[in-house]
Amino acid sequence: MKVSDGFVLSELDQLITASNKLQIISEQKIITTELIVKAVEIRNKSFSTAIGAPKIPTVKWSDVGGLEDVKKAISESLKANLKVNSNNSKLKRSGIVLYGPPGCGKTLIAKAVANEFNITFLSVKGPELLNQYVGQSEQNLRMIFEKARLASPSIIFFDEMDSLAPNRGNAGDSGGVMDRYVF
Repeated sequence: MKVSDGFVLSELDQLITASNKLQIISEQKIITTELIVKAVEIRNKSFSTAIGAPKIPTVKWSDVGGLEDVKKAISESLKANLKVNSNNSKLKRSGIVLYGPPGCGKTLIAKAVANEFNITFLSVKGPELLNQYVGQSEQNLRMIFEKARLASPSIIFFDEMDSLAPNRGNAGDSGGVMDRYVF
């Protein structure tokens, strides 16, 4: 079943338990596909809350005006990756870079992708990662990727990256943090 792709054995066990509870509540004789899908949705919602994933508005492809080539390229890439992952093969593409001036729709597209493909969405502002203490900025970045791995499949949307990419070697920041980050 596609909604449970990537679940480990303990998660499947929890899914069966949740489906049984929903069956009892709804007074149905058997566990239906709808009950399983509902149990997965409840699990994903509680999991997103537990890892601190932000609540995002329901944005659909139809809300994104124009940008047909971008929507097509992203859809094809994600469909190929999800298909490859279901066959336990290597991932073809691990990321997509959206670039452009402020207000061109990068955030809107990322949110629409997360909703259309039912993928966890983690939004990170560039300056949130920085910390004046040695090693703390790197720890912040590791934690973001750890959250994304736990909520796999997921989208990490790094916003305001321009604030993290000044000229290297100036060491005018807190202990050279900017020189240790590599993009």
